[in-house]
Amino acid sequence: MNCLTPDNKLTEGCFETILETMAEAVCVVDTECIIRYCNRAMSAMSGLQAEQIIGRPCNELMVCSCKSPEECPIFKGEPLHNVECDLKRRDRAPLPVLKSGAEIKDGDGAISGAVETLTDISALRRNEIRLAELEASIRRRSGAGGIIGSSHVMQQIFELIEMAAASQATVLVTGETGTGKELVAQAIHDLSGRRKGPLIKINCSALPESLLESELFGHVRGAFTGAVQDKTGRFELADGGTIFLDEIGDVSPLIQVKLLRFLQEREFERVGESSTRKADVRIIAATNKHLLEEIRKGTFRDDLYYRLKVFPIHLPPLRERKEDIGPLINHFIAKFNRETGKE
Repeated sequence: MNCLTPDNKLTEGCFETILETMAEAVCVVDTECIIRYCNRAMSAMSGLQAEQIIGRPCNELMVCSCKSPEECPIFKGEPLHNVECDLKRRDRAPLPVLKSGAEIKDGDGAISGAVETLTDISALRRNEIRLAELEASIRRRSGAGGIIGSSHVMQQIFELIEMAAASQATVLVTGETGTGKELVAQAIHDLSGRRKGPLIKINCSALPESLLESELFGHVRGAFTGAVQDKTGRFELADGGTIFLDEIGDVSPLIQVKLLRFLQEREFERVGESSTRKADVRIIAATNKHLLEEIRKGTFRDDLYYRLKVFPIHLPPLRERKEDIGPLINHFIAKFNRETGKE
């Protein structure tokens, strides 16, 4: 077919061939914004046959700002170039597209309609979403909960923190003193569904047995010398949230029994009180001791150990992840710069 006229202009048949082979959707509307023509790409994008498209108002197929011909920017002389909107598809979610358009004039210069092109950007949108998720993941995993580390072992720790946060399991964090066990507990709580609730922290090795029992479970007035009024325990204060029991390996056999009961039944009694109370609390425990060795010695209950170790996380010392020294140095330099106002 010869596509050119004697004066080197495209023939009408050539125009139609070009439109039908374009990857972009093309539709022509009249001055009432009724679709009078669409190409194959328009049918493919919408999932509709041409006869189901032609004769319909364009705003029935496109989610955009104009609701009537009077609001159409093309007919108001405004440029329409790569405007984001959604194309309604048959039995599927809307398709994000970029729309461009221009007015069509007849031989006398009067506006007779408009032509619009639609470019599918769904793949680009998916890539943007994946990129945003990846960037968010990188930000989380380069300093989750204030924990600094880009080493392979710390990436695994960050993954465990995310997994623990997504569950309701009791977590046992182990590691040497200074490895960041409290930071892990904070990160798990902050990323969990309990983040709107309280995070109550207590160092179990800092208090003797009698005071620790009262701190954890509370007491009633007169329960012991000096108990002049009722006291709410940490488990009640943590209701709906998380309690962090640091140095769990140092608690006495009595406290171990009471903790085991709470883990099994979610019940406890205040010191000096016979009535049972309940609390919706998630436990995160931590220790720098080797609890299996404590079990062999008979100083720690094996049933409590396995109740605590539902989701174990072990934190390596810095000497086992030396590649994190640089990022830590940069972190503390930036921290001290902010605190001192110096560089």
